[in-house]
Amino acid sequence: KGDSKAALQGMNDSLRYYREAMSLDPKLTNAAINIEIVKQQIHKVKQQMARQQAKEKAARAAKKKMAKKLKNMAQKQQKMAAKSQSKAAKKKSAGNNQKDSKAGDDISAQQKLRKQTGDMSDKMAKEQKKQGGDKDLAKAQKAVDQALAQQKKSLDDLKKKAPAKAAEAQKQAAEKLKEAAESLKEHDKKKDKKKGDNSKAGTKSGKNKDNKGKKKSSSAKSGKSNKKAPQRQNAGKTGMQKGKQGNESAADLLNE
Repeated sequence: KGDSKAALQGMNDSLRYYREAMSLDPKLTNAAINIEIVKQQIHKVKQQMARQQAKEKAARAAKKKMAKKLKNMAQKQQKMAAKSQSKAAKKKSAGNNQKDSKAGDDISAQQKLRKQTGDMSDKMAKEQKKQGGDKDLAKAQKAVDQALAQQKKSLDDLKKKAPAKAAEAQKQAAEKLKEAAESLKEHDKKKDKKKGDNSKAGTKSGKNKDNKGKKKSSSAKSGKSNKKAPQRQNAGKTGMQKGKQGNESAADLLNE
């Protein structure tokens, strides 16, 4: 719930401000109490993030498994389409007089594949409900349902002994099954791209932080060391305020 990563960053910032406040004014006893509170909050958010990551990992694994099965189903359907097309060509060359002794086997095989397709559609619906809605799954399920409709048409054509029409419907079904498999793979492609972008951003951010750190260190060395006590106390109070603001912002992010 909410933006856990941003909230965690806010809490870490609060922790830093409270610690700075303590170092500037040790009399700020509330800072020590707040440090412990924020530490506990950070621990809870990390646990929450770990649970979310585990859930996302399971969802990715389920999608990967479904994509693999859909690809296999698409290949089977394509082979059935090729077989029907071959029979249609033979039937045409024989003047529609050739009998098909294995027509029953073709119908049985198509029925079996259609049942598998229906089971896949049901499984996708359950997975969507489990994940609270998923665009890639919804897109894939739509394609699977379209494949089901084409498979029904192909069965009707096979029963009517119209292999050419059956082949066309089977080709359409195979394309839709392939489309469904690709839809489920899109999630991993997006994730890999995001990882790459984050890695680049992290490297850039790290360099900026190093440069800032060097500047601060340089400023500290060149600055005066005889700061007055009241100034330190005021700075400590400012740190307390920043810490409180950061923690409140983090709480808001988690509750969004």
